[in-house]
Amino acid sequence: MTAPAEARTPPISRVAISWICVATNDSHPLHLDHEFAQQAGFKDVVVPGHILIGWIGQYLEEWCGDPRNLLAWKVRFTAPVWPGDEFTLRGEFAPDGPSGDVRKVTVVATSREGKVCAQATAEVRMTSV
Repeated sequence: MTAPAEARTPPISRVAISWICVATNDSHPLHLDHEFAQQAGFKDVVVPGHILIGWIGQYLEEWCGDPRNLLAWKVRFTAPVWPGDEFTLRGEFAPDGPSGDVRKVTVVATSREGKVCAQATAEVRMTSV
């Protein structure tokens, strides 16, 4: 199994933000109210992390071939995400992970401005289930 090609996400729209908030029952005004977000010190509403989690999860699933080969994963957010942001997802095998049937991999979400906003680590089974 080789690392997949880079993947590009679409720009994050305010409609997508609204729908993810509905889907996750997250009505926090920081995600939905521009004035509230500015009063809290942000330049705009903050995109819920669930959007990046979904894209990274899809990338990992496509890499694994079978979702049962994705044994564990976690995501660390490193910078806020804004409406209009779009990302490149890039995966690679981690040099410090186990070898053999189970490998440690990383996926980095980088904005078009070069800002790393999320990094995922996962344990992936290299053989078919």
